[in-house]
Amino acid sequence: MPAKDALNKVYEIIDEQTNYQTLETEHLKIIYPKSEFSKAEEVSKELESNYERITKNLGATLDEKVTVKLFEDKTSLHKSIGCYGKKKLEWVTGTGSKGIIKSTLELDINHLKQVLVHEFTHIVTEKINSDYIPFVFREGIATYEAGQKNLKDELKSIKSLPSECDWLFKCQFSNYSLAYSFTEFITENYGYEKIIEFLKADYRHNKFDLDSIKGIYKAWVGSVLT
Repeated sequence: MPAKDALNKVYEIIDEQTNYQTLETEHLKIIYPKSEFSKAEEVSKELESNYERITKNLGATLDEKVTVKLFEDKTSLHKSIGCYGKKKLEWVTGTGSKGIIKSTLELDINHLKQVLVHEFTHIVTEKINSDYIPFVFREGIATYEAGQKNLKDELKSIKSLPSECDWLFKCQFSNYSLAYSFTEFITENYGYEKIIEFLKADYRHNKFDLDSIKGIYKAWVGSVLT
């Protein structure tokens, strides 16, 4: 049992399996297998170190602690999120919604940290806009904040870019490498204020600045193709 600390308390939880316990930090409540305290502590430090940066970047405040559930294996994770046995979703390694992040300890520790920061960004984004956000902005900001720069390598294998209508309105922009690249382009050339504007927009009722998006899109296409 680790030493007691005002910000880090470990105690048995009642509503989970008996082989799980909880580590609490300033902004997090991490539920993990008893034998994996060192990993739980390591990822808690990673999330805490990114907490203020991401909430400040996106101008959002979370009212409650974020719950992080770390499962022993991917099978347990998939059963928990309802995608067990679904081949199309076998790639899923984490989720983040309604103040709860879920992932699996089967991942390499560095990969796990990246996944958790990615999913934490979804929690913050949901605080900004809990309604529909196009894939390109929802996943783009999550991959960007998680530092998933390796996704840009995949751009080399993409033969053509989606049309303006396809990527925004027909939800065919479901490519993480494109979403990362587009978000990186926006933040570096227009700032986080523009990203926040796009995240806050009411897409369901067509209340957003389409001309602004089109203009940035064309500029981004030019940067990608050069």
